[in-house]
Amino acid sequence: MFHPIPFVLLATFLGCSHTSDVADPSHAQIVKVHSSPGRDVPQGKRVVLAGYGKAAAQDYALGQANVGVTYVNGQSLPPINAETLALYRKAAEKGGAVEQAYLGYLYQNGKGVPQSDSNAVAWYRKAADQGHAVGQAFLGYMYQRGRGVPQSDSDAVAWYRKAADQGNVMGQFNLGQMYANGLGVPQSDSEAVAWFSKAADQGHAGAQALLGFKYRRGKGVPQSDAQAVAWYRKAAEQGHAEGQKGLGWMYANGLGVPQDAVKAHMWESLALLNGEATAGALINELAKKMTPAQLSQAQAMAQTCRTSNYTTCE
Repeated sequence: MFHPIPFVLLATFLGCSHTSDVADPSHAQIVKVHSSPGRDVPQGKRVVLAGYGKAAAQDYALGQANVGVTYVNGQSLPPINAETLALYRKAAEKGGAVEQAYLGYLYQNGKGVPQSDSNAVAWYRKAADQGHAVGQAFLGYMYQRGRGVPQSDSDAVAWYRKAADQGNVMGQFNLGQMYANGLGVPQSDSEAVAWFSKAADQGHAGAQALLGFKYRRGKGVPQSDAQAVAWYRKAAEQGHAEGQKGLGWMYANGLGVPQDAVKAHMWESLALLNGEATAGALINELAKKMTPAQLSQAQAMAQTCRTSNYTTCE
């Protein structure tokens, strides 16, 4: 099923990497992006926000409103009130692409403003037309979903590609999905794998899980159980349910790893807890063949794994 991702880090809105420092700190201010363990940004990770210092000097909203910049994924946002919203809007109206994209995000999700797809599209388009990758990726998402614009897979692909070509992980992942499903482009597993690989290399768990699936099935890549396990594991250790389910299935069948019912049960249980309802069937099948001691061990391992944010699992 196609699950386009409508979320990013605030650092991404600012046009910088969320995993490494921007090369030229002379035009930037180094700040900390705070996040919980297990999130996309390591806790306390120092991220250089390119142009951030200049933004403040130029009366840009994100410079003026530098109060508690936090993880952004639709669950937690920087403080949005009348004052900070006015600053964002002022900067956006001056042509700030960062703030235009962020205003689009706020309207899309009804964060601090009345929810409005049409307003979201308008602001995303302003940012996208300036070449802002996040604005382009989100505009592609709106076209793909038909939100605020007539639904158009071809327009979605066009905007995803513009973002993806700039290294935007959302654009890369969603473009891979379009190729995988033949939406707006001819279906191509090899093209899907190429774009999933780019996103996976940036740490995108969904792309990692899909790469695991592609390697397991030999779709777009030479079939490789070892590679399937490696990619499933990367996704699973980020808490991704489909990655956990895939890894559990590999353990259950002894593909790419020694067969291990305990580890299979553990990963399938975690997948179920994280919303992958289809994992329940394999859990029941495994349980019928396991001893009470094995079941207790699998349950204890699952608990330890989850409470450690997937750092201590096997």
